[in-house]
This record gives sequence, structure tokens and C-alpha cells, in this order.
Amino acid sequence: RDRSFMRLLMSLCNVGHFNSQFSLAVVDPGGGEPQLVDCSAFVDHARDVGITGLRRIPGGLAVAVQSPHPKIVLLDEQLKVVKSIADDRFSDLHSLHLCDGYLFVLCSGNNKVMKVSLADHAVSLFWEYHLDEPFLHINSMIFHEGRPLVSSHKTAPEGPGKGESGGAWYLDDYSVLIPDLKQPHTLVEHDGAVYVLSSHDSRVLKAKGGQITEVVVPSYLRGLAFTGKQAVLGSSSRRFISRKHQGVRRFTDFSDVVGSSQYMSSLVIADSDFQNPRRIDTTHLGFEIYDVMKDPGVPQSLLADDSAAVRMQTMQRQIVALRERLQAVKQAAPAR
Repeated sequence: RDRSFMRLLMSLCNVGHFNSQFSLAVVDPGGGEPQLVDCSAFVDHARDVGITGLRRIPGGLAVAVQSPHPKIVLLDEQLKVVKSIADDRFSDLHSLHLCDGYLFVLCSGNNKVMKVSLADHAVSLFWEYHLDEPFLHINSMIFHEGRPLVSSHKTAPEGPGKGESGGAWYLDDYSVLIPDLKQPHTLVEHDGAVYVLSSHDSRVLKAKGGQITEVVVPSYLRGLAFTGKQAVLGSSSRRFISRKHQGVRRFTDFSDVVGSSQYMSSLVIADSDFQNPRRIDTTHLGFEIYDVMKDPGVPQSLLADDSAAVRMQTMQRQIVALRERLQAVKQAAPAR
């Protein structure tokens, strides 16, 4: 195994109710198969659909649990529940950010940014858009040069630049740092540069010194971490891409899906400039990767090499492909 890599922890969502028990996974990029993490202590498989936020905090981890009733769960180093935090203002949680003793929570469902005090767990409003429309889908945040910077599928129309296109922009004056993004996610500051993923068109963008550069890494990108001289990208399968349009024009054979970056999820390991990528297949772990980080030390007792839930995941994809094959046959059959 290549020990220049550290083991990684990633969060998974939209994995289906039978599999939401396993909404985290660890991967050793230097070798070995990915392993699922049993999250049943803080994920309710009957209603929760995965984890969409993952952040180190003093003494453990914080996770955002996606659900009709979303919550933030604080965990200790053994992944035991310290506190579960719910609030009526939480909506479609995406991403967490830690700063000055507060956990900032991105509510992509209602144009709000909430913050949670790690001292007393009180929830308060940090920022909200003054209108309900447009639906901005704010999903990631950092403090860049002391200013709150977010990524969103649309930018506020009153901000300078191209109105309502996706971008990375500042909450204090709506000014856009990185414009013209397609469904952006995952703001990261590294080595004096700001990175953001333009998920829908597979671009990694870097802003540094007033210049913006980009590189294309095929697939739906979400989740970015730097480990030494390496970059790690979450590369998700698109949500049933073959079902987004009606008719046989989008019909796809399961045998064609296997190995395609558009359908299969993976971790992409690349140089720090995103060159020479290689992929670690993670499709059997879940449909979508949200966050990637260095493993803080998940206990071995919570790891699962395989399970019925994992096998069900692949079976579900096979069933979808079979249904589409039958649809194609029915549409091709002459009318009676």
C-alpha cells in the first residue's frame, strides 16, 4: 500500500432508506476496499436519507443529517452522540463550516445560513436573503479574508455581474468572486487560493491573485480535500441520468453504465493541480458523495466490509435498467 496517503472519510446521501444506515464510508487510497460506517446510532433509516455535511469540531465530528426533519448531530471521537440539534428553520441542509466556536449551517432549501454555538448549542440566524425568490440554493461557505463567501446555484440578482447564474459570492455585498458556475458546491481555501466545484459541468475552479483558472474532471463533482501534494475529489453518479428525459432516447443498458463516470460514483485521486487522476470505485457505497475529509479515526467496530444493504444498492440500479429496457420494448411494439 502507498502510505503517502491518509485514510479518508466521506459522507453519502440519497442512498435509499434501506441503505441510509451506512451514510459514511472510509477509503484507504493506498489500497484496500472502501468500507462502510454504521451510522445507525444517529441516522434513522426509516426517514433519513443520508449525510450532507461533515466537519471536524473540537473533540469529534459534526454531521448534517438530510431528512424531512433535518438535524445537526455532534459526535465524539468514537462517533457516539453528544448532542442532536433540530430547528424549525433548518431546510435541505448542505455543508457545515466551523469558525470561532460556531458551526455555520447552510440551509439550501430556504435561503438561510444558521449558526450553532458549540458552547451552549443555541441556534440563531446568521444571514437570510430578504426575498423568498429566487431560490438560491446556497450550499457551501467559508470565511475568505474575513468575509463570508458562499457557493450557490443562483446568485442574488442585485449583485454585480451576471444576475442569477451560479457562482461563489460574498454575503455582505453580494459581489461575485467566481461567476458562471453550474450547480456549484464545496468551497475550499487552500494554499492562498479559493476552490469551488462547478458540479454540473465537471469543472474545478481556482481563484488566486485576481485570476481564475479551471480544469475539467468528468463526473458530478462534490467534495474536495487536499492531502499533502494530492487532491481528492468526490465524483458522484448522476441521479438516474437515464430517467431525466422520457422515451427511449435516454435508454441505457446496465452494462454500458458500469465504468462510466456519469453513472458510477468514485473518489478521484489526482495531483494538487488535478492532473493524472485515478479513480477508486465507490458506486456500491451510495449514489452521491457530499464531503471528503481526512479520517479522524473511525472506530474499527463501526466498519462494515459488505452487507445486504450494499448488495441491494447495485441490485436497485440493475432493476432500473431492466425497467427501462422493458419500456423500450413496449414503445417499439406496434399498437394493437
